[in-house]
Amino acid sequence: MFKQLSFAEIIPDYKHSHSYLWSENALLQYHLLNLSKTTEEKFIYVWGAGGCGKSHLLQTIATDFSAEKPSIYLPLQMAESITPQCLENLELQNIVAIDDIHLIRHQKEWEEGVFHLFNRIRDKKETLLVISGILPPAQLGLKLPDLVSRLQWGLCWQLREPSDEQKTSILIEVANKKGFELPISVAQYLLSHYERNLSSLMKIIDDLDIGSLEAKRRIISIPFVKKCLEN
Repeated sequence: MFKQLSFAEIIPDYKHSHSYLWSENALLQYHLLNLSKTTEEKFIYVWGAGGCGKSHLLQTIATDFSAEKPSIYLPLQMAESITPQCLENLELQNIVAIDDIHLIRHQKEWEEGVFHLFNRIRDKKETLLVISGILPPAQLGLKLPDLVSRLQWGLCWQLREPSDEQKTSILIEVANKKGFELPISVAQYLLSHYERNLSSLMKIIDDLDIGSLEAKRRIISIPFVKKCLEN
């Protein structure tokens, strides 16, 4: 018998999400807050290039917007290790966030599974469905026309990669929320010496968080970064 995977089982590394810094996406935040309070059709499609913060955003929606209500974040990069059966009964969640839908293009069972989930959520009208991809729906290369049509419903929002200033602010704020201090010079060092996309940068912050706890350091220095990340 198929076992329904829990939120923590699907994404064990993200049991607690980083809070998303909305900045120029404040209008999207406004729409999400209003959709969560209505009984109307609730669907948002978010797209943008890799590293622009889509996964970070969806993880935040699935945690911060749900409060005590059930929610799930499903990264489709795991589609090869799980089956479309994991989509069954997800309409019972208050929030469903499906990340990287472009990764299931040409996979008939997955495309049909997401399509049928979309219809069940539409009929229920109580669940917020957020799906992400790297391109607008019509350009994803999906083979199921009805799924492409569904993805074009609701709000379609393009996320753009944050500027270096915004990334610096994000690094500093996320570090503060984790309980350690990341000086601006160190944040700028991370941007100039490591992968610059938000996904990689958040993993670096996680590594520094662990390192700072082990070393009992509150303020992170460049030598400490080198010791923690480059050894």
